Amino acid sequence: MGLRPSVLVVEDYPPLRMVILEALRVLGGEIHLVGAVSTEDAPAVLRARRPQLVILGLGPRQLQGGLCCLLKGEWHTLVLTPEPSIGAQAAMDVLPKPFDIQQLADRVRQALRLIRDEPPDGSTSGLASRA
Repeated sequence: MGLRPSVLVVEDYPPLRMVILEALRVLGGEIHLVGAVSTEDAPAVLRARRPQLVILGLGPRQLQGGLCCLLKGEWHTLVLTPEPSIGAQAAMDVLPKPFDIQQLADRVRQALRLIRDEPPDGSTSGLASRA
């Protein structure tokens, strides 16, 4: 891959945000991390940074806040949630919580492959191994 794809982490719970960042360290130089922010700060960062992939920690509170509507159709999104059905409508892939670091790193790699191989018209078929 020529340029490293940009990734934004959106997670309200700081300890879990650190776990996600640790998983991304496994990827080393494969990605360009553009930030790790709360759902409150996400809309402004999304518009300013335009990441290629958003890793979104999601729970019922965030769904009520409408962040999924903002993401749907505009950004490739990997949703991390204890309730896989709640994030599915806005996601390229859903990874149930709890997850391990390697599992998250593998899903990010898979999402980045799909983004890289995406047809010019922007259509995507999603990930084959949806939870």
